[in-house]
Amino acid sequence: MPKAATSAISPQVPPRAMHSLLLPASCLLAAVALLCRNSHGELLIHAVFADLLVLPLLYAWFRARNIPKAVGSTRSIIDLAILIVVILTGLVLCIVKRSPEPALIATGGYLLGTTCLDALARVCSKAQDALHAPLHLVRIILPSWLICILIVAILLALPIATHSGVADYRHNFVSHVVGSAHSAVSAACLIGTFTLDFANDYTRFGQIVIVLLTQLSGFAFAAVGLSLVRPLLLRPPSLKTVMTTALVLQLAGCAVLVSAWRNEDASTLIEKCWWSIVHAGSAMWNSGITMRTDGIATYFVDRRVFLTISTLAIAGSLGIPILYELLAGKSLPNSASNIRLGRIATFDAFAAFILLLLTSAALFYLEHPASVLGAHRPPIPFEPSVNQPAMVDSRGAPWVLAVLVSATIRSAGLQSIPASIGTLSWGSYGLILASMFVGGSVAGTAGGIRTSMFGLIFTASSEKERASSPRKQQPGSLRKLLFSRVLMGVGLWIVFNLAGTALLSATTNADRYDTAFEAIAAINNVGMTTGLSTHLTTNGRLVAIILMLTGRIWPLYFWANTISKIMDRRTLKQSTE
Repeated sequence: MPKAATSAISPQVPPRAMHSLLLPASCLLAAVALLCRNSHGELLIHAVFADLLVLPLLYAWFRARNIPKAVGSTRSIIDLAILIVVILTGLVLCIVKRSPEPALIATGGYLLGTTCLDALARVCSKAQDALHAPLHLVRIILPSWLICILIVAILLALPIATHSGVADYRHNFVSHVVGSAHSAVSAACLIGTFTLDFANDYTRFGQIVIVLLTQLSGFAFAAVGLSLVRPLLLRPPSLKTVMTTALVLQLAGCAVLVSAWRNEDASTLIEKCWWSIVHAGSAMWNSGITMRTDGIATYFVDRRVFLTISTLAIAGSLGIPILYELLAGKSLPNSASNIRLGRIATFDAFAAFILLLLTSAALFYLEHPASVLGAHRPPIPFEPSVNQPAMVDSRGAPWVLAVLVSATIRSAGLQSIPASIGTLSWGSYGLILASMFVGGSVAGTAGGIRTSMFGLIFTASSEKERASSPRKQQPGSLRKLLFSRVLMGVGLWIVFNLAGTALLSATTNADRYDTAFEAIAAINNVGMTTGLSTHLTTNGRLVAIILMLTGRIWPLYFWANTISKIMDRRTLKQSTE
């Protein structure tokens, strides 16, 4: 009888350590076999040997999916059928091209792709379960995010990621590796300023890797943003709704942008589609990646580019949950009608609109040739690019340019105007730094300290603090709690920005104008540069990496702790009433 009970329960025995390492180790071997190529995409090892390196992944893939024991299940049949089709397709291509390489690409690519998708699905499942606990969700996402940064840094350091004329590990190994890490961190932190030129120095493989990391990071931080504002919203959308909306917005942006690019920039339809994917994703996720070294200033007069980029940048900065809250119906559930903090969505939208108007007007005035304050500017040491003239010299549509710049300097950057020394007045320079410091909404993917911080104080000012009994265990004032959190957050953020500026100045031989701009843009995760990012020393790149990671990670923990304290206080208040 005891034996029968044990057989009925049949507990699952955890895999041994060797078996748990089998899948990642075999993935590493398969990745080496696929990516051991030069800048022209030619294999550096024999194709037959590369095919043999994929065989361990095939075994580990079968074992991970438990196909031998679940061969009768529907999923197992589908997996086997797709794998057989992929292998047969690869073999047919091998016969046609008389080379074993197509089998390597088809089989190895499929196995690696499905393995990565399985890992991503597990992380998404955990994120969905932890959506109600922002701090726990941040702790779930960050390890996978850091692993992705490491993988992309390695991929960008490979010869296949850069063109043959670009200085790589053969010239200076340490500088090349640190530069690859800098580019990976910049893409993951949704900044988009790289040590190499994105369009001209990286191959299509390198560009795809960077864009994929940006997309993954954008979706990850959108999930965190939803988790942070979910307790404050009256009608929070689901995670699936947020992700689907972000994807649809990008696809709609691509459809509009594909016909806007000039033939001298993108001559073929495929190139136009790629340009559209890069810029739509860059605007949506506030990542600041552009296909032109001088940014998109030459396209601002095109209404298609102006409206699409501005709309996506504002949507990404404000956050999809906030947009859904604003577009929802006016009727409120009875249980939520007294939640004053539900006004945070209205405040964020109003703040974004007011900041857009004020910043546009200020930039228009400060960069106008007849402006008194605009005349105070540092002397320009060189003539600016013909393709990207200084804002004061671009008078074709000054209001349009001012609005475009204002829509992006708190989030994406997108190098919409030149920022090198002498191209901006001192007033505009300070205004841009202040805008980067403030950032966007906590529900979006922009950086900075977030406008929502001040919105919490504003909305909490009408919060009714009532208690049924004056017990000592009664929670303190919500307004007092939020004031203390805001003072601490803003104070620490000022210290971080000043310390980052001083640290970058100490490790980089450049003008204070450049180092201050680069440091504040890096720590506030805005994709703008004076041009110093491509000339940073190795130590300067390491400092920039620290600043970018600090600017992305610390605000998330700060906001997660703040929201947790608000929810704990609400729970305590309800228990005392």
